[in-house]
Amino acid sequence: DVTMWQPPPTGLQSIILLLKDYRTSSSNDARKSFQDQLQALKELSDGNNYLAYIFSDCNKEEDNLRTVAGILLKNNILERYESIPPHVLNYVKEKVLSSINNPSLLIRNTVGSIISSFINKSGSFQSWPTLLSTLSSLLDSSDFNAVDGAFGALTKICEDCTTLLVQDQSRPLNYLIPKFLHFFKSTSDRLRKYAITSVNLFLIDMPGGLIVNLETYLQGIFSLAGDPSAEVRKKVCQAFVTLIECRQDCLQGCINEVVKYMLQTSQDPDLSVALEACEFWSTFASTRFCKEILREFLPKLIEVLLDRMVYTETDLAMLGSLAEDEMVPDLPQDIRPHHHKGRVHGGGEDSDEEEEEDDLDNYSTEWNIRKSSAIGLDNLSHVFPDEMLEPLIAQLQLRLNHQHWPVKEAAILAIGAVAVGCYKGMQFHLNSLVPFLISQLNDPEPLIRSITCWSLSRYSKWIMVQSDQDTFFRPLLKNL
Repeated sequence: DVTMWQPPPTGLQSIILLLKDYRTSSSNDARKSFQDQLQALKELSDGNNYLAYIFSDCNKEEDNLRTVAGILLKNNILERYESIPPHVLNYVKEKVLSSINNPSLLIRNTVGSIISSFINKSGSFQSWPTLLSTLSSLLDSSDFNAVDGAFGALTKICEDCTTLLVQDQSRPLNYLIPKFLHFFKSTSDRLRKYAITSVNLFLIDMPGGLIVNLETYLQGIFSLAGDPSAEVRKKVCQAFVTLIECRQDCLQGCINEVVKYMLQTSQDPDLSVALEACEFWSTFASTRFCKEILREFLPKLIEVLLDRMVYTETDLAMLGSLAEDEMVPDLPQDIRPHHHKGRVHGGGEDSDEEEEEDDLDNYSTEWNIRKSSAIGLDNLSHVFPDEMLEPLIAQLQLRLNHQHWPVKEAAILAIGAVAVGCYKGMQFHLNSLVPFLISQLNDPEPLIRSITCWSLSRYSKWIMVQSDQDTFFRPLLKNL
């Protein structure tokens, strides 16, 4: 029986030594040599057998080394699946699955990645017909490691093979989704996260297994809304964002409760959770019922978005030296804003402004809560061009002379963010706002100067048509 393959001790030890040297080498030349040897291992007819054996059976070796073997095995499957003989694939499957309940989380996570790579490359669950039923059965185990390993693997499969699961003729989601929903009540943070992550992935396709359990799912995400785990709360927010974007009918009976929750969660002390909540507002702005539902929440929402537009300590650390160059002349890259990625407006009319925003951010390509909140305010300004002005101006009056400069900087950002959506109403305030902004071009903080340049540029058309050039255009030109 080829699945009983055992490695010759000498060959096994030489490969283990190679993996150890590869892990610990710091020299580029040495690593290149080890990579060449690992490449040669791929060419061996039983090279994958060695890796599978080291990964699953070499319990005396460090978990990190065994994980390296597992990752190499996964990569081999992804790169060479078609050329691996069936008997080797069967051996690897057996060895990998035997490690599903390993005490090491690192090993269990790697098991899931290897299993998912099999299905991904084969393009069908028929290549491993017992896999899903086996993993599903393990969810009922009394061994936590077995449950965790199986659920981790299932979640990875749901992430990587969503379409395959939806289209599989055996309809595995009919029995998997009810099991996932059961774990919404698990006492384990990680199992609750696996559960909601897995089900969320099918909200767009809405397969039959989810449709018949939709009420249970909605009750489940509301029950997790105050979960102690930030990771779970993030998934709850992602669920509501997806539903409001793709399945609005599912929330019609509870949309007010959802808005209240997302407003509360936009203030979550965990910034990663608050970021997911803030994503909701740009999406909600494009819905047909936004204006009716959100009107009563506008004053509080504007306050929250302005709070979230303030630079965090992490943002300031990333921007580093910019905060210390008061005496250095501003370069062109210094006066580009660090806040507001271009996206299509929900209802915007000025295509020139949309094109202008394509290059508005240069300090980081990473999406963050500041950018999300600024975009949210921008999009809402197109839905509420008049109604949001009063609460917005009230907040600006509180913040534009704030002693903490990042609060003032965020308020100046807000003035620019609403320039297109609220342009008509903002004109009545520009006689006082524009001179104030011009004065900020001499602020000692470079980030104040930067955002002021951008916000003024958003009102350049208004400035250019004013008859009193001595009050607006000439002072602007002088200070630039």
